[in-house]
Amino acid sequence: MDAKGIDSIQLAYFGRADPRVYGITFRPLDQQSSHHWAAISASFLMGRPYFWYADGKLQEVHVGTYAWLHRYQPIDRVGSMFVYDLP
Repeated sequence: MDAKGIDSIQLAYFGRADPRVYGITFRPLDQQSSHHWAAISASFLMGRPYFWYADGKLQEVHVGTYAWLHRYQPIDRVGSMFVYDLP
């Protein structure tokens, strides 16, 4: 994010640590309001259910929550995270 000058990102992180601990400014990725920079863990992109830390608490992510992203091509990959520039 620093190298690309991205201050904030829409995020779906397959992990239980709060991403803010790593200095990541984000808002949760959702279909209705997401556009421009977004990153999603491969596990969520594959449709796995899990919990992740968003809005200050652990929240459940249901099977297939992010299936809508399959109609877009990621522009980059960072580890197990896929990065998108959404319309």
